[in-house]
Amino acid sequence: MKCGPTMTVLYAIACIQSLHRRSIITDAILSGVAIYPGEYPSLVFLATVYAEKQYPADKRVRGCGGTLVDSRWVLTAAHCFFDHAENFIEPHKWVATFGDTRLGDTVQGLNIDITNFVHNNKNWLPVQRRISKIILHPQYRKTDYHTHDIALLMLSQPVPLNDKTINVSPLPLLPHERNLPINTRCRVAGWGCQFPGGELSVLATSGAFIIRANSACNGLVGSMTDQKICAGYGDGTFSICQGDSGGPLMCTMNGRQILVGVASYCSKEDPYNHPNVFTRVESYTDWIMATMQSLYPL
Repeated sequence: MKCGPTMTVLYAIACIQSLHRRSIITDAILSGVAIYPGEYPSLVFLATVYAEKQYPADKRVRGCGGTLVDSRWVLTAAHCFFDHAENFIEPHKWVATFGDTRLGDTVQGLNIDITNFVHNNKNWLPVQRRISKIILHPQYRKTDYHTHDIALLMLSQPVPLNDKTINVSPLPLLPHERNLPINTRCRVAGWGCQFPGGELSVLATSGAFIIRANSACNGLVGSMTDQKICAGYGDGTFSICQGDSGGPLMCTMNGRQILVGVASYCSKEDPYNHPNVFTRVESYTDWIMATMQSLYPL
């Protein structure tokens, strides 16, 4: 889950890896801590296999995070669904996994499992679904520091919420009228890379972040608007990384865990010493509820 320095100033954090790359076991937890089963029952792993048009033989796996917000809906980041050439990756090429923090034993094995699901509809974990619809926010702009970087996914079938044998339940959204206090301590979770330029992790990890004033991020990690959250310590201890895109920023309010942000991007030049940027969920509550209601009445 920790980024490493490279030459690019900013980057979105979907994880992309070629199926032809050598894979390694990724059990090590560096900055984050391992998540135990049932700790974050709303956490979703999203994955796809695709080929860019100019390199049709080079199949690639992409991984992102997401949050279950209703039995048939997942909230995530819009930028996950575009390849490097800005081509949209269609819904039928994705798999959503629920209730499991360990995705497999090796990255190589995980790549094979994802490929078998996308091409052959072969599950490798108990609760998995195809994506029926990808609804990007209509004002999403990648070129403007991922403004409105948020998307809703409609699942092919609802996931079971009352089955005690699995660890799946939705996470409430921060209400539109609630303010998120500065210095609130929150958590981030996902399957992001464990080292600079690394692959997806097969084991989910989490880490603690604090909410910062947006002014603390202005000029450091791009243009900060009211629809974004500046979070993290910027002291070299912890950062989101490739593969954490779309994952939840969760805060405890009045004794209840609430979804407040969606992982969007961080500094690639010096991620250890810069806060991270999340899409502010409360700015989109009305859009989220209206979209879900219009396509699949709750």
